[in-house]
Amino acid sequence: MTVHRKIKRRDDLLGAAMLYISQFMLQTVMEAGENKVGVERIGAITRRLFELVSLNKPLRFLLTNEPECALRLLTTKQGPVQAQFILFVEALLDIEIKEGHLHPTMDLHTLAYLLVRIGESFMYSDAIADQPVDIDQAHKCIVDVLRTQVVV
Repeated sequence: MTVHRKIKRRDDLLGAAMLYISQFMLQTVMEAGENKVGVERIGAITRRLFELVSLNKPLRFLLTNEPECALRLLTTKQGPVQAQFILFVEALLDIEIKEGHLHPTMDLHTLAYLLVRIGESFMYSDAIADQPVDIDQAHKCIVDVLRTQVVV
């Protein structure tokens, strides 16, 4: 049986490949948060994730050569990656909430979605707005948003 018979649409195949790549990245970023808590932990982990995504050659190739397809699969419900990233960030936030390091004023899913969209805006800015990828700015924005959620 060929891959084409198993997966009928090209976008489904590309989405499955992107999901596989992203799941591997999610497994490797947790060490960035070791010995950190709260905003610092989430900031460090998301920064590492954004760095890995922005440096991934297959994703970069697709973003450069087929930006519309790549963005559709990476940043919308038509692809599996964004949902996976939102669930991952939601789980990180939940841990920090349960440990008392965050007290969100917005619901958990909305906050996770917001943080992922901030990351996407800067990770894929070359394809979205012809701007350079800027992981430092993504990190700063996410930390600034999270600081509004800190228990004082």
